[in-house]
Amino acid sequence: GRRGYGHNGATLWFFSNMVVVPDLGLGVFIAVNTDTGADLPSVVPTAIIERFYAPAPAVPVTRPLSPEAARIYEGDYLGTRRAYGGLEGFIGRITQRAEVRVTPDGQLALLTDGRSTLWNATEKPGVFQASDSAKTLVFETVGGRGVRFYPSPGFSAFERISFPMGAGLLIWIVALSAFAAVATLAGVFMRDRRETRQTPTQTRANLLQTTQATLWLIALCCVGVFAAKSDDIAWVFYGWPSGWLVTASACALVASALTAVTLIMAPVVWRGGRRVDSWTTLRKLAFTYTALLYAVLGLLLAYWNFLLPVKG
Repeated sequence: GRRGYGHNGATLWFFSNMVVVPDLGLGVFIAVNTDTGADLPSVVPTAIIERFYAPAPAVPVTRPLSPEAARIYEGDYLGTRRAYGGLEGFIGRITQRAEVRVTPDGQLALLTDGRSTLWNATEKPGVFQASDSAKTLVFETVGGRGVRFYPSPGFSAFERISFPMGAGLLIWIVALSAFAAVATLAGVFMRDRRETRQTPTQTRANLLQTTQATLWLIALCCVGVFAAKSDDIAWVFYGWPSGWLVTASACALVASALTAVTLIMAPVVWRGGRRVDSWTTLRKLAFTYTALLYAVLGLLLAYWNFLLPVKG
């Protein structure tokens, strides 16, 4: 084989790729200006080399792989070719995700960009071939566990992500926090009159947590609007950073800051006052649970780079 070097790029409707092969004295640059030609820049350089300089590479021989053996590659991965900071980093952590799962017959199912492809094991460990083409998928393993893979044509890598970066955890925490926020606001209007007795500290704590609940729900609604509009790539590109996303991030940032205050107030809230002038034990538990839940949500969003409204 020959060693080549290259770089590709893209905007909304423009896609380009440059490949140079010094051993052959060859350089190829191709650009297209239509969204339907996204695959062409990556295909043409390979086709030119195979047609004029060398025969097409032999298709790797596939071999069956037991589901147990294939499971070392299973997991969630994140692309390295993305933004790493600000709200763009948050979006990149969502759009550049890849899921690798094992089918009952030992194939790998790769889900990226909403598309699923199947891959068969080859004679080379860690190398898989697409079930419908000659494309390959190469895994790097450490300690008997897949930690990184390189899809064709190899311009980027996908690295295994840890549990806190998993979308499943974030979705569950967001769902629980949204339920807690709705319950907090509902309690303001539905709470029994006897349960409204509270100390001055509990009054302030209740106001803080009600404010937090409102901010979290506003943030969630703004993210929902942004997600609904994000199918229009031109709207996202030319309107970045979206006011919806910035508003959501700002609300989440303030709500997270207020969480620290509510946690500091929690011991005083539990101490309360006279029995008739204090919250019930159940309400104190609900307050503490909600404060801890919001704290976990704030930490997760900070880890995901969502609490940076000024760094879109």
